[in-house]
Formats: sequence, structure tokens, C-alpha cells
Amino acid sequence: MALHFLVAGAFDDLLTRWRHHDDLRHGQDVPLPKLSNSQAELDGARLRMHRLRTAMYPTAAEREEVRTTVLCEVLDEIVHLGREHRDLDKPGNFRCLCGGLIPVPDNWWASHRQKLA
Repeated sequence: MALHFLVAGAFDDLLTRWRHHDDLRHGQDVPLPKLSNSQAELDGARLRMHRLRTAMYPTAAEREEVRTTVLCEVLDEIVHLGREHRDLDKPGNFRCLCGGLIPVPDNWWASHRQKLA
């Protein structure tokens, strides 16, 4: 199975930012704001990679947290969306990896309550 181009790109970005941040950390006289910005960029790349990986290639344990699985026609890929993919600006929706909104399924609340019990 080949990695989807989004995951491959996110992984490349993560490695690039990691190496850059590591170089800054080991450099001399690096201004704190520059190091802080680099850390924020690295954290953003980590989060992006994590969200992509869990949506496209969830582990067995992560599959238990999946709330809906849809075919994203834009990416031509099946995506598994869970809590971390909720759209905070539009409650009741998940944000797909392509940027589209996916309504939370009607049965989500019922299945969520059953898992909590």
C-alpha cells in the first residue's frame, strides 16, 4: 500500500521542520523568538501528520474512537473521522482532510452513550 500524497507531503514537511528546529537548538546565539517560532511550526507539522495518519491509517485502538467513516471524493480515499476531526466553528460537523464539512451522523450520539456506559 502506497502512502497517500497528503501523508507523504506531511511527513516530508515534519522531517524538514524537525531538522531545522534541531539545527536551531544546537546553534549558538539563536534568538529565543526564532526558536519559539520554530517549535510552534514543528508542533503544527506534528499535529497535521497525526491528524492525517489517524484519519487514513488508524491503528486498531484508534479505530475504536472513529465516529464516522466516509469516502472523500476529493482525495479519492476512505477517511476515518473522530473527536480530533470535529469542527469547532461548526458544531455538529467533522472537518474532512480535504477541508469539507461532514455532518455528524444521527446515530453518533446513541453509539457514543453506549460506549460510555
